[in-house]
Amino acid sequence: MTSFRRIIEILDHAVGGLSAPLGAHGAFWRGLTRDQFVRKKVFGQPLIIVGNGPGSNLVKALKGETPFGSDIGTPTASFRRMPAGRAPVSAAEIAEISDWINAGCPEEETSVPPIERLVYRIHPGIGVARVGSSPTDWFIGPEAPGVAPLPMGPFRDLRGLIKRQAARFRIFEYRFAGNGKLAGVREITTADASITWTVRLVNRKAAGEVFPPGTGELRNTAVLDRASLVIDSGSQSLAGMAKSAIMAGKFRGRECRSARSARTTRDG
Repeated sequence: MTSFRRIIEILDHAVGGLSAPLGAHGAFWRGLTRDQFVRKKVFGQPLIIVGNGPGSNLVKALKGETPFGSDIGTPTASFRRMPAGRAPVSAAEIAEISDWINAGCPEEETSVPPIERLVYRIHPGIGVARVGSSPTDWFIGPEAPGVAPLPMGPFRDLRGLIKRQAARFRIFEYRFAGNGKLAGVREITTADASITWTVRLVNRKAAGEVFPPGTGELRNTAVLDRASLVIDSGSQSLAGMAKSAIMAGKFRGRECRSARSARTTRDG
C-alpha cells in the first residue's frame, strides 16, 4: 500500500518539482506531517475524508469534479482543477491517492496481505443410507469413526419396525493462505449463503448383476426392457430450511412411491 511520502512525491511532481512556480492553491502539502495533511483545509474545504477516496476533495480537485474544474467546463464548479494551470495528474496516480485514502492514509508503506483462496466442499464424499420398514422414524448414520448415530436410541420404532438410516451431507469452506497452507475451516449454512441442494435417487439393483458381482450374470433376465427395472427419481432441488421432497420413480411402468425422501435441516 502507498505511503504518505509517496503521496507528497506525486503532488510535487504534478506541479513540476520543488522549484516550479505554483498556482493559486500553493504547495499546501509541503512541510506537513501525515496527521496535519489529513486535517488540512484548502479554500476552507476539508482536504480528505479518511476511508473515502472518491469523496475526498483532494481526489475531486485532481479529477476536476464539482466543486472543482471551473477551468475545464465542469458544471457548477467554483474552483479550478488541480494543479491549476498545469497538465492533469495521471489517472493511475489519482487512483493511487484514492486507494491510499481508502486504506486509512497510512504513514508508511504496508505490505498487501496475500490473497487467500476459498474452496467449498461437500462432506462426506460418500454417504451410506439404508432402507427400513418404518414409514416415519429415521436416524443419521455414523459420520466419523467412533461417533454414534444421531439421534441415539433403539433402531426400531414403537411398532418394532426398522428405522431408516439417513446420510447427512454438509458444506464446508476451506480457506487457504497465499502460501497454500490451510488457514481455517467452517461449515456453511443458510446463515452464510443461499443454498440449493439437487438430489437424484436411483435404484439399479433389479437391473444389476447377481451377488457376488463380477460373474456377468444379470438379475431378472426374463425382462427385456432393462431400463424398466431401474427406479429413478430424477433430479429434485430443495432450498431453504426444513424442506422435503419424496424421491419417487417407476418400476416396470408402475409408480413406485416409498418412504425415501430428501430433506434439509433447520440450518438449510
